Amino acid sequence: MTVWALAERDSRLPTRLGLAVRAPGRAVVRNRVKRRLREAFRACHCGPGYRVVVRAEASLASRNFQEVLEELEAALREVTRR
Repeated sequence: MTVWALAERDSRLPTRLGLAVRAPGRAVVRNRVKRRLREAFRACHCGPGYRVVVRAEASLASRNFQEVLEELEAALREVTRR
């Protein structure tokens, strides 16, 4: 998983999430990964004022939700602290 974040000019705006999932020819897997990432993002409680883009591989679908959540939280802490 790769995460990028861009600070908004107006820090009061809600943080927005963009997803890019690579799962060639497998829409079911791609959509499952997107659902997990959206739910993990909601659970992270990232502060307002960012645009976040997450690029993930299909292998994320086979991992449990807690692992996905921990990895996303760590990545968000890293990119939003800059």
